[in-house]
Amino acid sequence: MDNELTPDEIKRLTALWLQKTPELSGAEIGRILGRTKNSALAKVHRLGLHPREALPGPARKLAERQSRPAPALASPRACQWIEGDSYKADIAAGRDPHCGKPSVPGRPYCATHDERSRAAVQPEPKVKARAWW
Repeated sequence: MDNELTPDEIKRLTALWLQKTPELSGAEIGRILGRTKNSALAKVHRLGLHPREALPGPARKLAERQSRPAPALASPRACQWIEGDSYKADIAAGRDPHCGKPSVPGRPYCATHDERSRAAVQPEPKVKARAWW
């Protein structure tokens, strides 16, 4: 098999490299062309195509996450008690999972939730020790 890219493959490589959304990685471009990541990136380098800003995996995900608008969460003076157990889904959908009622001054919760947060933990009932013999 000939390792040289055909003119059509070079055009496709150039188009894939320069496209903005979605920006494909070298490995993804190599897979599309039926080549390795290294052969695709080497050809990009030899063609003199401008390098893209390289972000490692976690930094790339963080940049994508930061580009999304943040959900409007409760103000600092609103009750911060999280309602229900689907708060991650609520935040992802842009909904505020917090109670939102006015909080007690100096406390993060409203009167109801502040009382619940301070409720005394009931001690476990003591079981009489049984003789082991």
